[in-house]
Amino acid sequence: MGAANVGGNLNVETQGGNIVQSASGLSALRVAGTSVFDAGSGNLVLPNLPNSFSGAVQIRANDVELAASGGLILADSTVLGALNLRVATGNITQTGPLAVNGTSSITASTGDLVLDQANRFAQAVSLDAQQVSLRSAAALNLGTSVVRGDLRITTDAGDLTQSGPLQVTGASDLQATVGNINLNNADNQFDDKVSVDTTGALKLTANGPLAMDKVAVGLDADLKSFGSLNLGTGTYGKKLKANSGGFEISQAGKINFNGDTDFDAGSAKIDLFNPYNQWRGAILFKGGIILINHPVLMNAVNAGTLNRRAEMSSSATSFAPSAAASGGRSPLLQPIPTKTMTGPAVSISVDKATANSAVSMITVALSAETAAPGRSFSFELDAKAMANQPTESSIKVSQLDGQPLPDWLRYEPTTKTFTAKEVPAGAFPIQLKVGVGSQETMMVIQEQDAKR
Repeated sequence: MGAANVGGNLNVETQGGNIVQSASGLSALRVAGTSVFDAGSGNLVLPNLPNSFSGAVQIRANDVELAASGGLILADSTVLGALNLRVATGNITQTGPLAVNGTSSITASTGDLVLDQANRFAQAVSLDAQQVSLRSAAALNLGTSVVRGDLRITTDAGDLTQSGPLQVTGASDLQATVGNINLNNADNQFDDKVSVDTTGALKLTANGPLAMDKVAVGLDADLKSFGSLNLGTGTYGKKLKANSGGFEISQAGKINFNGDTDFDAGSAKIDLFNPYNQWRGAILFKGGIILINHPVLMNAVNAGTLNRRAEMSSSATSFAPSAAASGGRSPLLQPIPTKTMTGPAVSISVDKATANSAVSMITVALSAETAAPGRSFSFELDAKAMANQPTESSIKVSQLDGQPLPDWLRYEPTTKTFTAKEVPAGAFPIQLKVGVGSQETMMVIQEQDAKR
C-alpha cells in the first residue's frame, strides 16, 4: 500500500497474504472513518508514523506492526503472532477486546494507554505510556515497562506476573480478582504508593522505597524493598514477610495481620504501633528500635530493642503485679478480688512506651474456657488504670466506634466492674474505648491462654 487519503471507511482483506506499505516516508494512510485490516494468517506491517486513523481500527492477522502519528482506537482484534503498536502523539484506547497469542509491545510515550476491555494476552506485554489502565480477562505477564504517570492493572482470572522490570512514576493499583500477584523483579521501581487487591498471594519487590497504600491480600505476602518500606493499611490474609533491606518499616493505617509475620529492617526502626492493628499469628522481627502495638506479645522473637509494656497477670485465686509493672510504685491496675472472678484465669496487661508515659492500651486476656460461648465472667478495673488522672474520675466505656456496649457485656461504674453474661459465639476479640477525664485508652478483650 502506498499513500492514500480515505474520506470514509477503509476495508483491506487478503486470503492469508501480507498487508504491507511502502517504506517511503511519504507513504501514509489517512482514514477519516473506521479501518478493517484482515490478513488472515498473513502479517500486517504498517510502520509509517504519518499514518492517521480517525476511527476505530480492527485487525485480523498473524504478526502486526502498526504505527500512527496521532491517537489510535482499537476495535475487537485477533493477533495470531506478535503485536507492536506505536503512536507518536495521543492516546491508545479501544472499543473492543484484543486477543494476542504472541508478545505485545504497546507504546504511547506522550499519551495514555487505556485498554480496559476483556483482553487476552498469551505472552508478555511491554508498555510505554503516561497513564496506563490495562485489563486482562486471563493471566497477564508484564514485560519491561515504563509508566510515567499512574498504573492500573486488573486481571479477571489468573495471575499477574512479570518477565521484565516495571518502572512507575505515579501511583499503582494492582488487582487480581482470582489469582496471585507476583512482581518480584529486583529492578522494579515504584515512585508513589502501591495499592493491591488479590484473593491470592502477593510477591512485590522494589529497587528502592516501597510504600503500600490500600492492601487486601487473601493469602501469603512477601514484600521486599531497598529503601523504606511502608505496609500501608488493610488486610494481609495469611503469612507476611517484609524485608526493607536495612531501612525503616512502618505503616499508613490500621492493618489486620491474619497470619504469622516476619519483619526484617536490619538495624533500622520498625514502627507498627497503630493501636487498632489486629494480630492473629506469631511475630518474628529484626530491627533497631521496635514499636509493635500487640495486645499480648508473648510469642515474639526480637533481635533489637523492644519498647513494650508493663504487665500484670491474675489467676482464679491470686492477682499480683509483676516487678516490671510495679517498679516499687503503686500498680496501674488494682488487683481483682477473687470474689469477682466467676470463671478461670483472666489476665490484664497495660501497654506503655516508657515507664512514665500514659497508657496506650489495656488488654484483657481470657482463657479458652472463660471465652467459650455461653460462659460468664467479671473483672474489676480501677480508675488508676488511666495514668495521670485523678482516682475519683469517672470511667466512660463504649465500643471503639462510640456505640454502647453489646447486650451481653455490662460495665458498672459504682464498682468499676465489667460483667459478661452468656458470651455469644464469635464475641472475641472485642475492642472498647475507655475514657477517664481528658484521656482515652483502647481496651481489647480477647481469648488468650492466661498460663502462657
